[in-house]
Amino acid sequence: MKNKKRLAILALAAATVATSYYGVTNYNNTIAATTGTTSSTSSSSTNSDTPPAPPSGEKPDGAPGGNGGPGGSSASSVTYKATKKITSDKTEKNKTYKSTTADKSALIVSGAKVTEKNLTVTKSGDSDGGDNCNFYGQNAAVLAKDGATLTITGATIKTSASGANGVFSYGGNGGQNGASGDGTTVIIKNSTIKTTGSGSGGIMTTGGGVTKATNLKVNTSGQSSAAIRTDRGGGTVTVN
Repeated sequence: MKNKKRLAILALAAATVATSYYGVTNYNNTIAATTGTTSSTSSSSTNSDTPPAPPSGEKPDGAPGGNGGPGGSSASSVTYKATKKITSDKTEKNKTYKSTTADKSALIVSGAKVTEKNLTVTKSGDSDGGDNCNFYGQNAAVLAKDGATLTITGATIKTSASGANGVFSYGGNGGQNGASGDGTTVIIKNSTIKTTGSGSGGIMTTGGGVTKATNLKVNTSGQSSAAIRTDRGGGTVTVN
């Protein structure tokens, strides 16, 4: 009789442990299935062969973007803004350009041959543009695009915002790796660039652009903010 009672107690303990084990496992699966949604579900069953339901809601357009990953945006969807936009050939000396607004560059050179000597540029204003900043140059302190040739000598360029690259050369090839760009070229010499925000490289080249850098001092401190940086569509960068 004592042996029967002892066996009954052991069986009950084993059942309790099994129920607890499977309950925790099922709970974790439910949490994993609902991570990233605004709602959560619970299961009344502690052990079931039926897999948890997929998250509710519609699948987002495109893939995650930023920091080199593929994304759903394109250059045609970008709205470019700047304190100063130059679209005709010229040479400037001792100019100062500043932007404190998100998604607004200090200087954009579009489709023109421009020379800037002793240029001073400051840029603040965090951006959440993601792909637009990384691939197409939105929110950069200085941006060259549309086949421009921008020559900079003796510049001081500083940015203190997220997504604010220092000098950006976008070649316009739509992000097709290995494809030729539109001829956009940045030539920068004897200059200093400093960035402190995340996603803010020193010199950035994408879309088949060209950057030629000589005797630069580049200091970056933010996450994903290399001194020499490139992303979708690549380009040609020469540093001396």
